[in-house]
Amino acid sequence: CVRCIDCYAFDSCKKLDSVKFSSDSALFSIHKSAFSESSIESISFPSSLTEIQDFAFYNCEKLSEIEFPSDSNLLSIGKYAFAGTTIKSFTIPGLLQRLDEFWISGNGDVLISPENQNFSFIDENRKIIAGKTDLNRDVYDSLVYVDRSIESIVFPPSIKHITSFV
Repeated sequence: CVRCIDCYAFDSCKKLDSVKFSSDSALFSIHKSAFSESSIESISFPSSLTEIQDFAFYNCEKLSEIEFPSDSNLLSIGKYAFAGTTIKSFTIPGLLQRLDEFWISGNGDVLISPENQNFSFIDENRKIIAGKTDLNRDVYDSLVYVDRSIESIVFPPSIKHITSFV
C-alpha cells in the first residue's frame, strides 16, 4: 500500500492525466515536486493524506479538478504546491492548518470548509482569506490568499502578516 509519493516521482510525465487512490489508501504524504510539470488533469485525494509538500503539482497546467473527501486529514500545503495550475474550484479542507506562500494560482474559486476554524474570509465578496499564526487563538492575522480579480482591499486591524505572493 502506497504511504508516500517521493520527490520528483512523476515529474514531467507528459502522458499522465489522472491519479486515483483506493478508498482504503494509506497515503499520508505527497513530496516535493512529485507531479510537477506533468499533464495531470484531475486528482481525488484520499482522506489519509496529511501533507502536500512544496511544488508537488507546480506547473501542472492542465490540472483543473481536485477533490478532497469530507473526512480529509490534510494539515498542510507547501509553497507553490498548486501554482501554475488551472484549478477551477478549491475547498480548503476542515482540518487544514497551514498554507505556505503562493500555494495556489489565484484564478479559480477558493472556498473554506465550514468545519475549518483556521482560515476565514475577511471580505464580503469572499475573495480574501486570512489564517492564524497561532492556532490556539481566534485571531486571523495572516493574509494567505487573495483572488486575482479583486479591485480594492481594506486591511482589518487584525492583519499583522501578508505572505509572499498571496
